Amino acid sequence: KHCNPLSKEYTTIWSAMLPNWILATFSTVAEVKDAINSGKYCIYNPVPGRSANSHWSIADAEGNSIVLEYERGQAKIYENYVGVMTNDPFYPWQVENINTYISITSKDASQKDLRVKTGDQLAGTDEVPKVMGHGFNTFGLPGDPSPPSRFVKMFFERQIAITNSPPKKKMEDWLTLVQGILNSIFITKGLTGPDTLGHYVEGDHTAWATLRIPKTGFYAVRTYENMRWYTIETRKLDWTKASSHPISHDIRDGFYDVTNALLSQSKDPSFLHVKTQGDEASFLQ
Repeated sequence: KHCNPLSKEYTTIWSAMLPNWILATFSTVAEVKDAINSGKYCIYNPVPGRSANSHWSIADAEGNSIVLEYERGQAKIYENYVGVMTNDPFYPWQVENINTYISITSKDASQKDLRVKTGDQLAGTDEVPKVMGHGFNTFGLPGDPSPPSRFVKMFFERQIAITNSPPKKKMEDWLTLVQGILNSIFITKGLTGPDTLGHYVEGDHTAWATLRIPKTGFYAVRTYENMRWYTIETRKLDWTKASSHPISHDIRDGFYDVTNALLSQSKDPSFLHVKTQGDEASFLQ
């Protein structure tokens, strides 16, 4: 939105600083909505045209969640009923696009009512159509890294997972589910196009990922190179004082070497000896 930083009618907030401003100023989603709609603040993005579109997912400790977007300079606030957000196109389009994949189901794709006999033409079956593996219930689920595809993929992966194998009561089970979904939409460097200025300006990739539980203050972050989660109990921090902690971008820091532990348990290597013909008795022991 075009803002006049010298205006006395409102306060200008640079879009890049919007998350910091929200976290430092408000406690609930309702407070954020009231502030954005009050006209007392102007959210400024100096990037022209469509590339200036920004999207923010905002949630609070009570489970409320909204998506804030600016369309043609006007603030648009949507309740995040589906619990997913990516980038362009605008949020309502993303939600409605889920309907395009209505054929995806949480049930098996057996199609028993459509089968016909095929005699002995095929190896391993005498009828078609018949499932020859697993995962065909999600056939057609997009896998490319575009924002619309990631939106659809995350939505259906979550819904099907919690329908067929609901996480237990432990929070760790939910975190494991979310981690799996994040892994499924991980974007490697170079996948979406070449780097424009070598490694100085790299193409779109998953630079970092986070796990958050607003109700408890749990926060975890990992980097592109190092998949180890760094966790923070945010409610224990003193937010009146600045502090920082380095986060590794070295893949080696995500490895856990158990070689010495295995060596300490090493037994007589005789179990590795090659069995000879007539040695079946010892093999079965």
